[in-house]
Amino acid sequence: RSMAGFGWVIPNRELIHRAGVFVGFCRLWVGGRTYGRGMFETLVVAAEHCRGAAGVGGWARVENAACARRLVATAEVFERALAASGSDHREQWCIDNWAMVAAQIAAEQNISAGLAGAQLEIALALRERLPKVAAVFTTGAISFLPVRAIVARTRLVRGADANAKVDAAVAGEVTGWATLSREKLDTAIDFWVDRFDPHA
Repeated sequence: RSMAGFGWVIPNRELIHRAGVFVGFCRLWVGGRTYGRGMFETLVVAAEHCRGAAGVGGWARVENAACARRLVATAEVFERALAASGSDHREQWCIDNWAMVAAQIAAEQNISAGLAGAQLEIALALRERLPKVAAVFTTGAISFLPVRAIVARTRLVRGADANAKVDAAVAGEVTGWATLSREKLDTAIDFWVDRFDPHA
């Protein structure tokens, strides 16, 4: 595609991808595993080559993967804030680390601070309690809705061992829960919570 008046050509996304420009990874750390930029670009290219209902599904997967990466970035903003010099004294401020980060990501997304705070809570839960669920989410195989439900229904699980078992079990099943009603989804999540932490 030539740029009028400039005499040069911008290659389309497929050619860029095939040329290997995206071989360099933009590393995102999720639960001990790295996910490269190449994975996301592959989803985009696949979606661009689909038509009709298949195209809808392809772009839905891109949307899911993008949402997962947004939450990874959100958690990273919070971790950088905690690592910053003097952050341990911010609870004495009028605005603490949590509120500061929520305000930052709210401004970047043009959303309310309350919604940004809810996103931050989910982002940190995925990073700290549910890394295997986060890894599935990053592939685009599941949407934000079951992820939000999983975070909410597992929030009372206590102990690293119980959390790890619930995370692994749910991650192994969640791709089969896409068509469940909210009630059935909650029941499916609660099954694993009850198995590994009956008091949660």
